[in-house]
Amino acid sequence: MRATCMICVDIIVQGQDVSATPCGHTFHAHCITEWIKVSKSCPQCRTKATERTLIKLFFETGDSEIETDPDTLQQQIDNLKFQLKLKEQEVKKHKEDAGNSKAQAVALREEFRARENIIVNKETTIRALKTQLLYVDNVVDKSKKMKEEVNELKGKLKLLQGLETVLTGTTEEVTLLVNGEAGGLSGVKNIATFCTVLKKELSRAVEKRTKMRSEMMVVMRKCKEAEKNAKSLKEEVDTLTISTRHLEQDNDGLANENTKLKAKIRALEQSIASPSDDVRSSALHRLLFESPAPALLKRLHSQLECDSVTPEVVRKRPSGITKELKEPTGQKEPDSGTTKLVDLISPPPAKKPLSTSVHPLTDSCNIMKGGRGFYASLHAGPTTSQAWKDRQLVGDQVGYDGLGGHHRADEFPKPSPLMRQLPKKSKFLYKPVKGKGKTNKLTNYFENTFED
Repeated sequence: MRATCMICVDIIVQGQDVSATPCGHTFHAHCITEWIKVSKSCPQCRTKATERTLIKLFFETGDSEIETDPDTLQQQIDNLKFQLKLKEQEVKKHKEDAGNSKAQAVALREEFRARENIIVNKETTIRALKTQLLYVDNVVDKSKKMKEEVNELKGKLKLLQGLETVLTGTTEEVTLLVNGEAGGLSGVKNIATFCTVLKKELSRAVEKRTKMRSEMMVVMRKCKEAEKNAKSLKEEVDTLTISTRHLEQDNDGLANENTKLKAKIRALEQSIASPSDDVRSSALHRLLFESPAPALLKRLHSQLECDSVTPEVVRKRPSGITKELKEPTGQKEPDSGTTKLVDLISPPPAKKPLSTSVHPLTDSCNIMKGGRGFYASLHAGPTTSQAWKDRQLVGDQVGYDGLGGHHRADEFPKPSPLMRQLPKKSKFLYKPVKGKGKTNKLTNYFENTFED
């Protein structure tokens, strides 16, 4: 028996599950089950059928049927052919799909590359947009802060304008300002600020006034001190002017005295150098130029003995200087070429006595003595001449007596030195004028004449 399923049009083979509808038609169990899910009726007669109404059939075969049924074999062949066709169709389809897939893969690769480039461009664009977004955010934040600062500055400007009005405005303006600020909480704060600022300005003004008063007192004190100093300086200038006048007068007197002394020195030189009828002049000339003194009246000094073997006219200046002739402290000592000052009052230092001595030519020839005559008139004048006359040489001296022999000086009692009254010291010390330190005195003339 060949039974066929009307749904799949396959032969019902023994061993397969078979089900029948209530109307009696037989089908494969899985085919009718799938059909009922779609339509709940018999596929052949359209009778109502459900899964509950289906009847499962079981066919029993005997043992005598050992040979295979040709239908079954034919069905198997058909099934195999059908499966082969299906496989061929599937292979063909897979080949077509493979070709399509390759072409699609190439297209997809190209599209992927293009998409990748687009993605890279988009990413760069996104980064740029992000940076721009950050910049815009910063600008927005800054603008917000600037707006807040502008609002704060507007408030401060308004407050400062109010403070300026309070500090520099009139009473009416201040009254209007206070009435305008008395409305809300900010007005109360502004008025409190005005009060605080006014209090600070008041304390600052008080401190400034106190400081100005103290400075004024200091300036007044300095002015008084300056006036006192100016007065004292004026008095000092007056005294200096008077002392300058006195010094000028002294300078004129000294210049006149210097002129007179120069005239006397020239007269003495002329009397010594030129022949004359005067007995004393000729005697002096003869004694000076015919004396057997060696080396033209120049004394020979030795290291051991300080006395001279020739007549000594004028003693050299001692090491000490009198108080009247001392220079002020801090002044430089004069050079070797400047004038040497001689102490004419204090006694000269004692010399080591020798075996023989002789009177100096000044005493024997009456040149420097106080007698009447031409030479006495030459040496009359300043106070130093009297001291020069009274000065005597101390110690034994040996020299020539002018007659070709030696003579020893006699020792006589020595009078005490003159005591003269010292001049009163003025308040201002006399400073010698620069360039006028050299003077030509008679003492310097004799000192330079008989010096080695």
